[in-house]
Amino acid sequence: MLELHDPGRRDPHTDATVRGGILVSARRRADVVALLDACADIVGGEAGWQPAPAGARDDLEERRFRRLYGRLMAGDLSGDADAAAPSAATQRRIERLLADPRRDRFDTLMLGLATLLDAWDDDRDDDRGGDEPSDLRAWLALGRPGDAPAAEVVVTYGAARAGLALWPGSLVAGLSVTALVKGARWCMGVVGAVAGKSPQRAIHELVEHTRDRARAANCQYDVPRLDRLTDAERQELESRRLVVVLLHGLCSTDLLTFDGWIAALLNTNPHALLQRLSTPSDPPREATGVVALHDGLQAALADAGDDLATVGGATLARFVHGQVGWVGWPHDTLTGIEENARALYDLIDASFDPASGPKLVFVCHSRGGLVARAVAAKLLERSTPAHDWVPALLDLCTFGTPHDGAAIAEASTLGAREFATYLLMFGVTRRLASLSNVLAVLDARTAEGIENLKPAGAVTADRAHAYVSDLYDREAGLRRAGGSRHPPLTAIGGRIDATVRSRWQGRAAAALIERKLGHADHDLVVERSSTVSSRARPQATMTVASDHFGYFDRDGDAARGIDLTLARLWTHLGPALAPWAAARAQARVAPPRAIFPKPFTLVSPPKTP
Repeated sequence: MLELHDPGRRDPHTDATVRGGILVSARRRADVVALLDACADIVGGEAGWQPAPAGARDDLEERRFRRLYGRLMAGDLSGDADAAAPSAATQRRIERLLADPRRDRFDTLMLGLATLLDAWDDDRDDDRGGDEPSDLRAWLALGRPGDAPAAEVVVTYGAARAGLALWPGSLVAGLSVTALVKGARWCMGVVGAVAGKSPQRAIHELVEHTRDRARAANCQYDVPRLDRLTDAERQELESRRLVVVLLHGLCSTDLLTFDGWIAALLNTNPHALLQRLSTPSDPPREATGVVALHDGLQAALADAGDDLATVGGATLARFVHGQVGWVGWPHDTLTGIEENARALYDLIDASFDPASGPKLVFVCHSRGGLVARAVAAKLLERSTPAHDWVPALLDLCTFGTPHDGAAIAEASTLGAREFATYLLMFGVTRRLASLSNVLAVLDARTAEGIENLKPAGAVTADRAHAYVSDLYDREAGLRRAGGSRHPPLTAIGGRIDATVRSRWQGRAAAALIERKLGHADHDLVVERSSTVSSRARPQATMTVASDHFGYFDRDGDAARGIDLTLARLWTHLGPALAPWAAARAQARVAPPRAIFPKPFTLVSPPKTP
């Protein structure tokens, strides 16, 4: 049941007290469902759920708050307290709210509860099941009706701690790492349990459980881990011409994230890819270096003949498996990028021989691109004539990487509402770490991995300028004659379209970042000027219609960005195409024999529905 706390009384579960109203806390998901159903029932009983005239709007809102306040004081919440989901009537009213821009503070309270329910659903502990959340506690603070509308309800934590809070506005989200949260009429949020996980366990789960959750969420390819390769797996990788290192973004993991990219690699005929690169897009997209990539791919295919154009399906995938391996590295993204880079450098240097081993290509999402740039810089800095990484590093492909930093991380403390929105709005994708683990880590330490994403030149209290500026300085000393960077960079950036803005989460996140940026040229998380930055000296760039988590969707405009990176990869496979095509031709006139390399066994086949 919901627990009611009067002003000045501390809630032992959330470590919070309230001033200017009452506070209720929920220890079960069903309690949040019951509260949301009660709010929807109050709305449904007023004016037949029709928007009130402008002059009567405040009076209608006040009546609703009085009824909710009275029900909470009386312990009278209509609906089934053990309901697994909001009632059908509640769900219909939420849908109507999402479609109607004329919202008052009671409307946004309902949307806030629905959003917290999403976060709660995404935070189930795989080890527990049932209705128990993984160490989350929800709370709602409601101002006294007699003090409305000027009164301010205030929630104070017993100590500064990490929580996620919502308050009126256009439903504003924030991380409440300070001890105070304010709302004009209401505020709500979730915190980790006071006696919750240790930070060490939370950090471990940020990596391990996030990967397990991705595997359970219709993950198509089980990518091997670079940090846990067996001897047999290492030998398989060493036998390949290329190894693709997949690096994920903030609070995410390698599994599931790159499924679309891997599927495109296995199923895209290079001749069809060549045709798509030469076909103008409608409307024209912003891109550079496409002609050079097209010509390079055409030259790579020249010696293979036209027969390759008819190859597809399992035949093509088998050839790719024989030439390309891929490996992931799930890691703690809340730690510093430099710390990540040191660990990954050690793994790569110990796992591959730059002289006799496979060549390396990095394919990265978001923050992972900065880790890859830092690792490449370390490998090049420490190269020697006997251990030369320059020819072994072939390409760096980034999707949504904040090469110049991101405004989402610009606040000097972790009270940044932008990062809270990042966690809240996209947690339901099941591609992120659970919220309770993130909060448990932030309770115990600063998140240097987020601080490192500050825009280039941003000034902070603890260092002269942003991490990305230091990274540019290091790379400048490693450029080749003529100023070209190594390894060559292919950068894909995104710009959201009407489809993204048609959803509530998309509109909320877009409005927030656009207020900060002053423009709409972003992918909901990173501004396009950073993802395709000319300062990073990319060899090729492309802007696609995509939000930050849609870059690897093969349906729609985002697929063109994948095509650009695949063109780079197929260019490197050119030397293997001619002998492979010759072997195919000989097989048609000679007795049957094995002409394909052994399939790459580290990647499981796609799951069948």
